[in-house]
Amino acid sequence: MSSNKRKSQPFSVSLQRRARSRKEIPLYGSLAGQGSTNFRLMRLNPGILGQAVSCTLEELALQNAPPYKALSYAWDNAISRSSSNSSPSTMMISCNNVPITVSTNLYAALQRLRSKDKVVNLWVDAVYEQAEEVAIWLGSKRDDDDLAEDPMLSLGLTSLDWTENEETNRLFWLEFLRRTNCQRQYIFGAFCVFWLLSLGIPASVAPHISSPVGQSSCILNGIQAIMEQAWWQRTWVLQETVVAAKATCYYATLSCPWTMITKAAASYMTGQLSTNIDSAYGYVALLSQFARQVRDIEIIRQDWRNPSRLVSLLPLLRQFRIRNVTDPRDKVYALLGMVQACKPSRVRVMYVY
Repeated sequence: MSSNKRKSQPFSVSLQRRARSRKEIPLYGSLAGQGSTNFRLMRLNPGILGQAVSCTLEELALQNAPPYKALSYAWDNAISRSSSNSSPSTMMISCNNVPITVSTNLYAALQRLRSKDKVVNLWVDAVYEQAEEVAIWLGSKRDDDDLAEDPMLSLGLTSLDWTENEETNRLFWLEFLRRTNCQRQYIFGAFCVFWLLSLGIPASVAPHISSPVGQSSCILNGIQAIMEQAWWQRTWVLQETVVAAKATCYYATLSCPWTMITKAAASYMTGQLSTNIDSAYGYVALLSQFARQVRDIEIIRQDWRNPSRLVSLLPLLRQFRIRNVTDPRDKVYALLGMVQACKPSRVRVMYVY
């Protein structure tokens, strides 16, 4: 099978297995033959928190597809599940009026991304650069997470979404400054610090993380909780982020543009190079890890858009060899979508034993 036609798709596999286990009409048939640009688009039905998730799948030609978001996520976010013994590993949704099981992480992502009053078009488990946006789902709320629910309610919001609008971002920052207490993993505080760093403010002069007392430890715990999510360890998510025209990071009810994350990482690394004062603070190892992981993706993302810098397979294999895949052969296949120095169709991945 041609390497640029196949991807391991847990969601689709779940649908196929469910259809085979039932005697009714299958959820869907085979896509059009070789050379076709057809794909399956998920129509995520409207709903509010607490309502069951339902969707339909529709086969469309890529050139005729409506605007859609592509979802980048880890099928099994085991770290999040381990934080609560009561959390199930799967949930039920309705797809084409057929009940199917999906991972808890995917279920949480679908709940977060659906609209209250309109259908949302999603491409799940297969991402292409023609998507208007890639939604990076980092994970859902854990028991120890502090998402600043009280300020959210006081503002009449169901989510806190950092945008390119600095007025909105400053409003969130003021809410952050008003808070005098926080829980062990201050996720909202971590997002606020990412925004602060993205503005070019050095970490060493930000008392919110440089002070040994107060909110600092909670915020650092929040940053660590974000970086522990399975998304950062998976291989498939690399090409999903690299080829995206636009990407947004989601963590439960919080979100921010990928550009805010990359600016924060670049700003921190620049500050480290210009001064050695950072070495005196406890945040160095954690923020250095954050900056390196973001930079490794963003460098490839920028090179992929630069006609004079063609991305090659061998450097990708070396750089991302420690990332996880379900099928070991995906260590190669998951990277081919980013390769420009040769045609990926010339590389054949044999999915037979």
